[in-house]
Amino acid sequence: MAEPVETERIAAALMALQQRLGGQYGALSRPQFRLLLALRAAHRTISELADTARISSPGVTQMVDKLQTAGYVIRQSHPDDQRVVLVQMTASGVAALDLATNEYHSRVEEVLSALTDTEKQSLRILLDKLV
Repeated sequence: MAEPVETERIAAALMALQQRLGGQYGALSRPQFRLLLALRAAHRTISELADTARISSPGVTQMVDKLQTAGYVIRQSHPDDQRVVLVQMTASGVAALDLATNEYHSRVEEVLSALTDTEKQSLRILLDKLV
């Protein structure tokens, strides 16, 4: 187990890294970005989005409302069960997500520019172990 001081240093570094990578991504907030990433793979219910994004269902509902108002998602009834509502990304949502993804990748590249190729490989290996 890591020493408390070492854990504190790692926690502080992770927080600082999160700050550098956080914020707005084009028109999307970080949580909206994460929701649209989840929708890129497939239509999802509110509860599936909540589980994927680790956000409460009411929080996801509010976020989906905002994304729908912006024209990035639509709600539709499940074809087999009209009680179930699926959230689907629109073409505008795909475009916003593509822009946000490019913005995010630019930030990651900026952060990684301080590392050598060998250090980047080591970081990837360590991150793979953690996630």
